[in-house]
Amino acid sequence: MTSIASDAFEISVPQWPIDHISNRISSNITDFKTAKALDGGWEVWSQVEIAFELELYSSHYRTTQREQYVFSETGRKIDLWLKTRYPDEIETMGIELKCRKKTESSNLFQKRMRDDIMKITRNRGPRLEFQPAWMLAVGITDDNLDLKVWDNDLGQFYYHEVKKGGITFYIIWWESRWRNSKMTLAR
Repeated sequence: MTSIASDAFEISVPQWPIDHISNRISSNITDFKTAKALDGGWEVWSQVEIAFELELYSSHYRTTQREQYVFSETGRKIDLWLKTRYPDEIETMGIELKCRKKTESSNLFQKRMRDDIMKITRNRGPRLEFQPAWMLAVGITDDNLDLKVWDNDLGQFYYHEVKKGGITFYIIWWESRWRNSKMTLAR
């Protein structure tokens, strides 16, 4: 069992991607609440919202792309793929996003996030031409029960709370770094 660490920015991936996701949720928190309440899920809408935020307001990345084939395994795409503006930093970052559905249990939400982690860690991660890279599995939920202990042998999860106008969302993430087809967990 692995516990979730709150606001573990200082020991994790660079803080700005989570900051941008948090800013987008906070700026549009009523829209996020409305989208979550809709039948059929809200994940694709959230991907677009987050891509807008990263593309328009990030000084770190020059491009944000959706649904890119970066894995050697055919048919697998990453939800968001970012390329940096700075040549001395890691050049790419992949984000696989999960949004808790209206009628979904904590167990099912955690399973879907774990499936995303398996997706980004299988077969030596992204293809070599896309490495070095940070890879994040990010979940968005409004249920604090999703912050309880996770049954996971893949290391530490982190979370950040976004609260505005009586509405609360939680961003949960897991991260790894890939270089030369070798993964290291960010700690």
